Amino acid sequence: MSKKNLPNGALKWVIGIPATLLLLLFIIGLLAPDSVKAKRKPAEEVTTVEKAPQLIKKAKIYSWAELPTAVKTQVGEYNSFYKGGWSTNRSTRFDRQEAYYVNATINNKQLAELSQSKGFEPEHVLSEKPIYLYGKYKNRWTFQDQQGEISETTKFEGFNTIQVDRVGDQDAVWIGPIPQKPTQMTILGRGDDLENKPVYRF
Repeated sequence: MSKKNLPNGALKWVIGIPATLLLLLFIIGLLAPDSVKAKRKPAEEVTTVEKAPQLIKKAKIYSWAELPTAVKTQVGEYNSFYKGGWSTNRSTRFDRQEAYYVNATINNKQLAELSQSKGFEPEHVLSEKPIYLYGKYKNRWTFQDQQGEISETTKFEGFNTIQVDRVGDQDAVWIGPIPQKPTQMTILGRGDDLENKPVYRF
C-alpha cells in the first residue's frame, strides 16, 4: 500500500517514526554514563609523560675579563687548537685572553648513571673525586658555533676542565679556554648507556 492510499492518521504515524527515534537517541545520550559517552580521553590526558630532570641544569659563557681570579690562575698561558682533528697534527696557537670559558651546573648523579659501564657501577663513577666523571678517558666536552664544531684543545677531554665545585648532586664545572664563542655544548660519554648525548644550547 503506498503512502497515497494510507489514511491520514496512519500517514502521520509513519512520518513521525524518524522524529521519535531521533528524540529517543538524544535522551539516551544525555542519560548515558561518562564511561559510555567518552571511552577515549583526549590525547594530552592519555599521553602525559613527566619530563626527566635536565642533566646540564644551566651554563654561562664568560670572557677572560669576567673570569674569577681563582679560575684565571689555573688557565695555562700557552694554548692551541687542532683544526681537522688530532690526526692532522696541525696546531694553532690562540690567546687565552681572547678565548671564552663556560661555567656549567651539572647533575652529577644523573651523569654517573648514564656514564656507568660493565666495569664501573654508578657509585664507583660518582666518587668524591670529580675526576672520575670529568677527565682523561672519561666524559668529553664538545662545543659548536654557527659554523659547526669548534676545534678541540686537548686530546682526551676535548677541552680543559679547569675546576669542579661539588655541592650534593650539583657540580659547578669551569671549562676552557674555548677558541670561539660557542652556541651549544655537548657531553660525549664513555659509559655504555650514554647514547643520548646531553646537549645545552646557549
